[in-house]
Amino acid sequence: MALLALASRLRPALRWRLRPLHVDHGMRAESAAEARWVQEYCYRQFGWPVRVARIAVARSGGESLEGALRRQRYQCLEEFRRASGSAAILLAHQWEDQAETVLMRVLSGTGIFGLRAMAVRRGPLLRPLLPERRATLRAYLQELGLQWLEDPTNQDPRWLRNRLRHELMPLLRQHYNPAVERALWRLAEEAQEWAEWVEAVAEDWLKSQGLGPGDSEWRLSPSFHALPRPVRAHLLLRYAQARGIRLSQVHVRQALRATTQWPGGTGVEHFSTGGLRVGALMPSEATPWLDQLFPIRGSEVELPRGGRLVVGGEGAPFHSRLSRSPDQLAVRFWRPGDRLRPVGLHGTKKLQDLFVDLKIPRGQRPGWPLLVPRERPEVVLAVVGLAVDESAAGTEWLYGYWPPQS
Repeated sequence: MALLALASRLRPALRWRLRPLHVDHGMRAESAAEARWVQEYCYRQFGWPVRVARIAVARSGGESLEGALRRQRYQCLEEFRRASGSAAILLAHQWEDQAETVLMRVLSGTGIFGLRAMAVRRGPLLRPLLPERRATLRAYLQELGLQWLEDPTNQDPRWLRNRLRHELMPLLRQHYNPAVERALWRLAEEAQEWAEWVEAVAEDWLKSQGLGPGDSEWRLSPSFHALPRPVRAHLLLRYAQARGIRLSQVHVRQALRATTQWPGGTGVEHFSTGGLRVGALMPSEATPWLDQLFPIRGSEVELPRGGRLVVGGEGAPFHSRLSRSPDQLAVRFWRPGDRLRPVGLHGTKKLQDLFVDLKIPRGQRPGWPLLVPRERPEVVLAVVGLAVDESAAGTEWLYGYWPPQS
């Protein structure tokens, strides 16, 4: 009500055309009567017809009821904005809402982007009252002699925000920090500055690759791995968000490490040369090939993602000398627990530790070829180009590995 009152007063000077919208989720028996009151009162006081949108709650996946209501509400607002040809959506969030949102994000384990909470302006969303206190807005309405309704669900302890507002925030103010809202606001502002830096670096790097958020596929050069981790994570999230793919932090961590599949058959494919591809994964490109065995036939073996292992490949970038004939060997990829006895070490070593010691990037490790006996593929004879087991060391065969181009 305070937002509509303020917008109505500013409208002539700003030449706004206001289109008030009231969203009724129908969660309470009184909600329809309240919607009618809003329509009648606002038309009588401001002369603005208020449209009422009634939508039934529909959860998606493991969504909470609170999250589903919020998502549908914003979808309804955006659909109304587009249908009416409006430039922006004005929202009435204020000071305490922001502090509560930051605390909710902290408790849920959010990252730097989540700590930003709400912005005064983000895309078509405008929150002109965000710096104002709730008490200030009520005093403003009282000064104008305007009425408002209190939503009874704002007292319902089933909702997390209400528990924070009525239980946790008073406790924090009384026993820990009387200015806890201000502290949470500063945290949001600091997070906003860092998030803007991450977004700027990501945008510049993406342009240097000749790519845009709308591209169906991203092929990223090995320089991706030199970017700060928050920038790399943001790039992957940005690609997913542009396609309506909801990723968890687990999805992002896996994608930064190695080839992985996201919901809907989309994902990240790492190349052994350090580059990667982000896009739709074909069944043959998804992770099942990591468990396959590729026998060497003749003088070479074709590997997934364009890789090739050749017998007698002089001058190859990766090579290993063995005492085994190629018709006895096959290629597979790293599995947890793999180990070998590297020549000169006089003891076994986990491949995980070998990769770490040799500073092999995480994204390259799952697709690094291993030479194994065809009849005993669990035994690792060589990690191509990196180490040879004592039992297989020799000079007769030279294997050259050409990784796929990124």
